[in-house]
Amino acid sequence: MRANPYHPFQLRRMQGYVMEYYKSTLWKGLLLLVVSAVSWSFLHEVERVRRAAAPPGQSAGLPRRAEEQFLTWLCCYGVAAGLWLLLSSLHKWRLVIDHPGGSYQLHVRGRLWRQQPLHQIYIRLTAQENTSGVPYYALVLGGYGLEPISLTTLSRNYQCLELLGRRMAQRLRINYFDCRDASRRHAVLHWPPGGPRGAGGAEGAAGPPMAQPV
Repeated sequence: MRANPYHPFQLRRMQGYVMEYYKSTLWKGLLLLVVSAVSWSFLHEVERVRRAAAPPGQSAGLPRRAEEQFLTWLCCYGVAAGLWLLLSSLHKWRLVIDHPGGSYQLHVRGRLWRQQPLHQIYIRLTAQENTSGVPYYALVLGGYGLEPISLTTLSRNYQCLELLGRRMAQRLRINYFDCRDASRRHAVLHWPPGGPRGAGGAEGAAGPPMAQPV
């Protein structure tokens, strides 16, 4: 953040805070395509070996087992689905936080896809526990109609991530929410129309529900 205090955004004078990214379906589609193609190739090799090991004259009429047929069709579906996800996610998405306009915008292929008011975009500290019950935390950029974007890796250092998240939200001038739905650690700058307002939109004693602030 020393090189870019608005990370992961870039400050552009005529546009505001801008971030470009690929949707996570790009990597999911690529992974599904590779796994399905490798599995398909493996099944084809198993079938070739099975037919080669059959007695002479019987390999041509050797029926395929039901399990092999099912797995082959499953691999075909995986290849098709992975290719579709990959091709549909090749275009970069552009997220723009426009403070003068009081909104944030999602653009794809140079076209406006979605526009929402600023109170619906936020940085949130998320929490999850491992099998031993130890909590791990991460910062996520979220909003209505916005795919959650991970800003950090998982960490056990709650205080460090909280400080980082509040600082990022302050520099971007958007809301920050703690991992608990009701918390005094929320920093709410933008409220929905008719919503409660603290002094100058500062921290409140109880923030809105974190599942989807509206």
